[in-house]
Amino acid sequence: ESIKKAFDSVSSKHTTVFFPKGIYKVTGTLSISDIDFLTITGDASISAECYRIFDIKNCNHLTVSDLNIEGNSYCNKGLSIYDSKYSNVFNVKVQNMGSTTNDNIGGIELIGDCSFSTIRNCKVFNMISSKVAFGIMLSSRENTFSKHCLINNCLIDTVVPSDDADGIKFLQLGMQSYSTVSNCTILNCDKRAIKVQTEFVDIYNCYCE
Repeated sequence: ESIKKAFDSVSSKHTTVFFPKGIYKVTGTLSISDIDFLTITGDASISAECYRIFDIKNCNHLTVSDLNIEGNSYCNKGLSIYDSKYSNVFNVKVQNMGSTTNDNIGGIELIGDCSFSTIRNCKVFNMISSKVAFGIMLSSRENTFSKHCLINNCLIDTVVPSDDADGIKFLQLGMQSYSTVSNCTILNCDKRAIKVQTEFVDIYNCYCE
């Protein structure tokens, strides 16, 4: 509850939300919106039981770093970022999202226009779903899509089931992305390591098994 109050109290630019070392139990979504140059960081594990853990909207120049996001085989989404250009997500670990009775499970997602954003040095483990799951995804919102993004040096391991499970997903036919996936390792994804529906995505130096 105190963590949620801290998020609700953020109201100005150039604010840092810092989690000191420890394990923080969360039972409701941590939501924040319309705060540019926001930093969320720490040396902490966020242990959650809610549908979405982080829900961040319209926060340009966002930084999220050095967090362990634990879904406890309960939560559906780990880190969801909407319409936040120039976002930087690094050294974030998302694990144990969903279960075989849950649907639409994911680790890190950029939704809408998060152009010029970077996801690097992140780890996504154990995305378990009854039907649809992903490790990292870029998707459209209201006919906008993230362009000129970089996914670099990320590790994704175990995304199931075989119906529709992707390690990295660029989701929207007809959109142009001009983005890059590089130096990533993707293991044990039941359907595809990387799914690209958008145009102009460069993929290189990735290992898929």
